[in-house]
Amino acid sequence: MKKHLSQLLCLVLIMALFIPCVSFPASAATYRTGANGASTSYANSVYYQNFLKVPITGDNVTDVLAIALSQLGYHEGGSTSDMSGKSSSAGNYTEYNYNMGKSLIGAYGGSAYPWCASFISWCLYQSHCTNQGSESDLCRNHVGDSRYIWREIGCGAWTPNLRSAGCWQYSASKGGSYTPKSGDLIFFRNNAHIGIVLYCEGGTIYTVEGNTSDASGLEPEGGGVYYKSYSVNSSLIDGYGTMPYVKNENVKKIDYSGKNPTAGYYIANATKYVYADAACTRYAYYGDGVQCYLPKYTMIMVESVTADGVGLKITYDGVEGYVKNTLDTARMLQITSTEALEGPEANLASNRNYTVSVTNSPIVEPEWGTNYSASLTDGKAANIFNYGDGSWFALSVNHNAPGYVGSITVDFDKVCNISKLRLHLANQTDGAVKAPKSITAYGSVDGVNYSKIGTMPLKSDADKIYWSNLDLSNVTAGSVKFEFALDGTFAYVNEIEVHGTATSQAYPIVPDEGDKPTEGDKPTEGDKPTEGDKPVEYEKYSLSFNANGGIGEIVGVTLDNNTRFTLPQNSFTAPAGMRFKCWEVNGTQYNANDVITITNNTVVTAIWEKISEEPPHNQSLRGDINANESIDARDYLLLKRAYFGTYTMECAPAVADINDNGQLDARDYLLLKRMYFGTYTLEEDLVWVYNP
Repeated sequence: MKKHLSQLLCLVLIMALFIPCVSFPASAATYRTGANGASTSYANSVYYQNFLKVPITGDNVTDVLAIALSQLGYHEGGSTSDMSGKSSSAGNYTEYNYNMGKSLIGAYGGSAYPWCASFISWCLYQSHCTNQGSESDLCRNHVGDSRYIWREIGCGAWTPNLRSAGCWQYSASKGGSYTPKSGDLIFFRNNAHIGIVLYCEGGTIYTVEGNTSDASGLEPEGGGVYYKSYSVNSSLIDGYGTMPYVKNENVKKIDYSGKNPTAGYYIANATKYVYADAACTRYAYYGDGVQCYLPKYTMIMVESVTADGVGLKITYDGVEGYVKNTLDTARMLQITSTEALEGPEANLASNRNYTVSVTNSPIVEPEWGTNYSASLTDGKAANIFNYGDGSWFALSVNHNAPGYVGSITVDFDKVCNISKLRLHLANQTDGAVKAPKSITAYGSVDGVNYSKIGTMPLKSDADKIYWSNLDLSNVTAGSVKFEFALDGTFAYVNEIEVHGTATSQAYPIVPDEGDKPTEGDKPTEGDKPTEGDKPVEYEKYSLSFNANGGIGEIVGVTLDNNTRFTLPQNSFTAPAGMRFKCWEVNGTQYNANDVITITNNTVVTAIWEKISEEPPHNQSLRGDINANESIDARDYLLLKRAYFGTYTMECAPAVADINDNGQLDARDYLLLKRMYFGTYTLEEDLVWVYNP
């Protein structure tokens, strides 16, 4: 968790006076500021809420695809105040252009330019796949420069850079034999369009693309973010950018085909029925008899998956139920997995707190005196070194005064059997940033006495980013400390991993009676800490829940300042004649699973709404003539036949009344055909169908 700037300033002042020993909690994913931070309209949108739900695992492919999928359904707007993703305008104004920076080429200028490339650039940037960072980099057009492969203003400038860097493969139609992989960039029609490969299976490539439509086939300038598919032999495909992604072997890999689903976040690529049973045979209803649907492009947590992989358990709008895991395009697309890898190579340091200390040096000086706190246990292994983006932590000797030692200590809840230590380090041609004299690892079972484990291997190469690995055997510890012996340099570290298995023994091990200190061991008055020696205490706030007339209790919590808190599903019992609508915090309404930031004592109030007294009725997808939960070519063919009297529809008349004029006419099947091809969108895609 990143600390507030004012807290950081206080922290540095305190460290300037005393030998520092400060605990840094692991950080959560945050929105990265490129040319601009999040726009106001985007920051208040469902797509920003989706973005905040995506964890950054440090496995680049997993992270960039999760970020891309979280934006499905986003549509461009008509101005910089119209970038929420819900606009029907067609002005090329998007959050992705705004964050990536103004165009410096062509006739567009400003932030309103064709944005398929800036969307992919934004996904790579926000998922921490790269740390290239000044605005001049964001505003790109470095044609043929192999250093610039992670972000570009347009495809025509991007592909030469990839070729120069050796990160290019031609498509089958251009004579290549390469099979695209998840995370590859995909380029179309002589560099006219770009997407990112989700997966490739059975001769079909499935992608996520910006500035396209949800109609079949290639459609640049379509205005939205959508899931697409193409034949691997399509003549439309130019080739693939094979990015040098960083891997994290401790992250559960997702089967994007949907054949092996796990619990985690999903997004609905079509409006889906919610079922009451795990076999998905009985529809779920609200208490007033209204049938429950999961709207298209809703991102939702799947709590568990049935043994046969068919039922995905969810809670939506207060209704517990299941959605069916189908393998067609109108399906639930998995974004993240909450299923963790287990085994001896698990990273025990993942998201653990750690402590930084420096002996002799008066300061821990990050980024040449600029305040930030990089998280060293969040799984974000940076593949580019940048002084100013906050991903690297600097231990300093206070400008070339040799002999100082900096230490970083990671504590665990249990005593662990340690099998491997890993540090992600950086050396630069800049004389101040090179390898430290040594890095020695120590272990402890009581948190007081440390024994040497080994010495981390170091590389002295200039401009080198690398993992230092130390394999171990028969090492038991509940705390691991790395001591950096500095030799007239800065030492930069980006990530710490400690691999092994936890035992059942709690840490620290408390000494028995015979080990207790005697009177002579007790500190004298002169040894007692003064007021100024007390550790810094950060503000904490209470978060409580108000049933607002409902029945039950949700236990509150105490949280650090600036903690991001995910609002839970409602578990209060609604007042008579009411049902849960949403949560309210400080006058603003939120849905369950939305994320709020805690900056003061917070009360989360349940908001209820009256249950309709209308007779029981269902909702159906308007235009779904064959009742298969999606709009397909069969629907408009059947509707056309029904209009000409050669087919008798089994669906309710309201389902076929596309233009909602109370009758079936030629306009209905023409509009339905346009809906199928993505050139017409209904304001309301669900229609009420009353039971007899």
